[in-house]
Amino acid sequence: MGNQMDEDNTRPPAGDTGGGDSREAVTGSRRTGEAFHDSEQRYRSLVDNALIGIYQTTLGGKLLYANEALARIFEFATPEEMMAQGVVPRYVDPGSRQEFLARVKESGRVTNVELHLVTRTGRQRNVLISAVLEGDVLSGMIMDITERKQMMDQLSEAKIEWENTFNTINDAITIHDADFNVIRANQAAVELLGASLPEIFGRKCFASYHGASCPPEGCPSCRTLETGKATVAELFEPHLNRFIEIKALPRLNREGRVIGLVHIVRDITGRKKAEEEQQQLHSQFIQSQKMESIGRLAGGIAHDFNNILSAILGYSELLLLKLPSEHPLRDYVRIIKESGVRAAELTHQLLAFSRKQVLEMKAMSVSRTVENMVKMLTRIIGEDISLELRVDLRIRNVLADQGQIEQILMNLAVNARDAMPAGGRLIIGTADVDITEEKADLLQAPPPGTYVLLSVADTGEGMSSELQKRIFEPFFTTKAMGKGTGLGLATVYGIVKQHNGYIYVFSEPGQGSRFEIYLPTTVEELRKRPEGEAADLQRGHENILVVEDEPSILTFITELLSSLGYRVLAAPDAEEALRLNNAFEGDIHLLLTDIVMPGINGRGLSERIRAGRPAMKVVLMSGYTDDVAPVHEAIAEGAAFIRKPLTPGLIARKIREVLDK
Repeated sequence: MGNQMDEDNTRPPAGDTGGGDSREAVTGSRRTGEAFHDSEQRYRSLVDNALIGIYQTTLGGKLLYANEALARIFEFATPEEMMAQGVVPRYVDPGSRQEFLARVKESGRVTNVELHLVTRTGRQRNVLISAVLEGDVLSGMIMDITERKQMMDQLSEAKIEWENTFNTINDAITIHDADFNVIRANQAAVELLGASLPEIFGRKCFASYHGASCPPEGCPSCRTLETGKATVAELFEPHLNRFIEIKALPRLNREGRVIGLVHIVRDITGRKKAEEEQQQLHSQFIQSQKMESIGRLAGGIAHDFNNILSAILGYSELLLLKLPSEHPLRDYVRIIKESGVRAAELTHQLLAFSRKQVLEMKAMSVSRTVENMVKMLTRIIGEDISLELRVDLRIRNVLADQGQIEQILMNLAVNARDAMPAGGRLIIGTADVDITEEKADLLQAPPPGTYVLLSVADTGEGMSSELQKRIFEPFFTTKAMGKGTGLGLATVYGIVKQHNGYIYVFSEPGQGSRFEIYLPTTVEELRKRPEGEAADLQRGHENILVVEDEPSILTFITELLSSLGYRVLAAPDAEEALRLNNAFEGDIHLLLTDIVMPGINGRGLSERIRAGRPAMKVVLMSGYTDDVAPVHEAIAEGAAFIRKPLTPGLIARKIREVLDK
């Protein structure tokens, strides 16, 4: 029964003929084949249409398969056309192919080996090739990287060009991250910072630029990192000993966030120096204009002073000549005369500052003048100041007024004495100096030429730079009220300039002062100084025509000459002088006339009168400065000349000197 049941259980259902299993097997097999075919078709389509070249060859080079991409790489119209050629090796460099095959045979597989090939039309191509060796068949892929290679070459060239440009820029450029680390630097940065690239990369930017362990106060990099905006700063960096201009520019990522910065640093030391020199030259120009204006004013004041002082000094001396020695009024008159003399000295200083006084220019030795003044200078500076001489007696001669050079020394000695109230040292030196073109380019040096240097230095209180700008101004003084006129250094300045020289001062507070005076040299030899004039007034009997438009001076001269025995014809102007000349029948031995007068001037008057009296002598006088044309012409021609203020002795000596020639 069991068997029966088993048999029953194994029987096919009613209606089943017994061929069902066979049909299902066939159907499944058919479906599997169709699926495999579809898969193969999809695979073939994928391979045929791949963007990368796919190949299959024998080791001998016979092409077994090529897809569309491979045909395009080798410039064939279709894979079939390429396969018809049959052999690949002709398109690949033989040496590269042999090396490639050796690697494949050794490992059975290679990946992304770069080869160089030539297409069917002769074009050059760079490819990456991969291969798998199965028996005698190579299968793999080829990727055309020609354009990428070209792009990489272009990028490489651009990088080299950028590097060359980066290193050609004269400004130092450093690129930093947000933590102040330097990640790039050009050659100018290497030179500016005095360090190699590895040294620069191993330090923070503030260590390289400022020699600091942290960003300095006001650091432009910090401001740029905080604000994201460019920052520019100019500063003197002691660590580099240079003036630099720093531009800090932000480096931003795609989101606009600051990720670092770029420093563009320019060495502006030369520019700063040029600006300082330009400023100094401008200040010197303004100072020169100011001094020139004051000089013109001083010259005008001196002329008026000379006329007034001529009357004061002249009449006071006449009174002293006429008053008995025991007369009580002599002391008063003497005080008047002494005051006039001091006023004349003040006028003389004004003229010295304005560089318009008449100089007696002769060849002289500055060193011998210094030596001859030792006793006087010692008395001036006092016992608590030591005088040191560093003079060279072999120096060249200069063309100068010796009295004016002595005035320079006295004024500078007085100035030094006042700067050393507690005592000190006064050092006076002389030397020959040749200024070359190179030296002349330096600040505070005269133009090229040969000079004698007269230096006067003290160990006193010194001066600030602001004070040094004003010390040569007339009436400017730092001394207490009543202790100085402020004309000492102004007089020195004027005398030096009138001698075509140059004066410079070097001083710092607490470090003393040094004045350097450069005087042009001359080839003239020294001459002996003339003997002094006799003190007594010389008399005469000649006829003298006196012309002066200032009434008080005309009266003074007339009375003086009359008292000395001369016959005087007095005229207040040129017209009256011509009338007197025409009316006078006797000889006129000498014409004493002011130069600058209304109408006809003194020189014109003398020419007209001498046309009829050729033997008449002429003496000109003036209180005007040398830049007035008639005065300048008279002095240039060597005419006999008297400089106001007038004194009886001066007039008497000059008239006698001219008449006795």
